[in-house]
Amino acid sequence: VVHVMSEDALKQVAEARVMGQRVIGEPVASGLSLHEDVLWGANWTQAAQYVMSPPIRGSQHRKALKQALAGGV
Repeated sequence: VVHVMSEDALKQVAEARVMGQRVIGEPVASGLSLHEDVLWGANWTQAAQYVMSPPIRGSQHRKALKQALAGGV
């Protein structure tokens, strides 16, 4: 089981499955709901509340995660 937060990690899970490996990619809730814009705001105190590991990604990653989840990847 791996936590998936980015489009790149999602592709790795899909490729592993194609190769016959048993792998589960679990999307991280913050990856489905947040985007990185909040990290770059002028209010550092607010931005610091969103620092995490793995880091929050851009909206293209969130869209890919949602599509993969809906498609059963």
